[in-house]
Amino acid sequence: MEYKLSEDFFQNPYPYLTKKRKHSPIHMLEEHEGQKIWLLTKYEDVDYILTNSKKYSSDSRKFMSPEEKALFFISKEIDLLYGKNMLEVDPPDHGRLRKLVHKAFTPKIIKQMDSRIKEVSLRLIREIKDKKEFDLINDYAFPLPIIVISEILGIPYEDHQKFRVWSNTLIKFDSILHHQDTPIFQEIQITAKEFTDYLSELFAKRRSNPREDLISKLVKVEEEGDSLSESELFSMVVLLIVAGHETTVNLIGNGLLTLLKNPEKIQELRHNPQLLDAAVEELLRYESPVSMDSRFVVENHIYKGFHFGEGDLLLLSLGSANRDPDVFKNPDQVNFHRESNKHLAFGKGIHYCLGAPLARMEGKTALEHFIEELPAIRLKEPQQEIDWRETLLFRGMKSLPLVSKNP
Repeated sequence: MEYKLSEDFFQNPYPYLTKKRKHSPIHMLEEHEGQKIWLLTKYEDVDYILTNSKKYSSDSRKFMSPEEKALFFISKEIDLLYGKNMLEVDPPDHGRLRKLVHKAFTPKIIKQMDSRIKEVSLRLIREIKDKKEFDLINDYAFPLPIIVISEILGIPYEDHQKFRVWSNTLIKFDSILHHQDTPIFQEIQITAKEFTDYLSELFAKRRSNPREDLISKLVKVEEEGDSLSESELFSMVVLLIVAGHETTVNLIGNGLLTLLKNPEKIQELRHNPQLLDAAVEELLRYESPVSMDSRFVVENHIYKGFHFGEGDLLLLSLGSANRDPDVFKNPDQVNFHRESNKHLAFGKGIHYCLGAPLARMEGKTALEHFIEELPAIRLKEPQQEIDWRETLLFRGMKSLPLVSKNP
């Protein structure tokens, strides 16, 4: 989706969001062929929409015309990757799909992965220590979560880099309708074909030679025929790969950038390591890795004086909600001592992020190891030159060049 945003919106969206939250918290962005698109920026409204799945649907297909479906799901590959995404289906299908994978991401299971996460983290940091300059995203924030989620799923180590390329392309899919017959559209089409070909081959290997990994378990369920369709299998694995590392990449990147911009907070954590859990929550709130969620209006109704029509699209700004002064005192300040930090960085309601315990553990490990092992790192470039990714869905950087030793 594309709207008339200022050129520096992706560099710093908060002035725009603060203005909207203060003066027009329920703001109609545009109307097209009877469908209105709304931007909601206050915590109270975002929280309400997220927790009312009967009034507000996640399933875009229910509200698409046949022509829109033909444009959106333009190939078999795109249909496989996105047709039955667990984030974009409603009950009862949502509960059935979530039940199949939630046991792999319980706090108890994630706790058992603690030593492996620390092992991978320290290996990556040892490699960084040998460099005078490094890129936080390329050298640490990306490889840590992709290695972990790949091991859970059973994806070979040598294929990890492919998934970064594919993931970076596939998150552009939210704007595909604006890019028909453009290079972005062609890129998405090629990536979808490569991704589905890869997964088809991997699924075949796991059918003939199952292992103790999540893909083998999902393939077995699909073979049994009554719990997981082929499209659901593809969409599930794509979601776990993309969402399973995108959120954590941004949590680590945004979190460490925030600390580097507030060096007194690094000292606070160094002297008070018991604050690490609270620090992760505050950094999730302050610079939310997922900046936007969305829902569709199920039936015509009035909400706070605004007429929401059936099929209207509600864009829910998690980043703005998490800086709402009605909920968070001094929201534009980093504070590791907040008494109540009920941020919405992982969403809320039935679609609350399945991988939240894993992301929290990886984020905490990253903060702990960087503070302990790399005390002298600093930004290489001025803050205004940081290269933020231009997507409404995620808030994250393409790269973050750092200097790891004093000159």
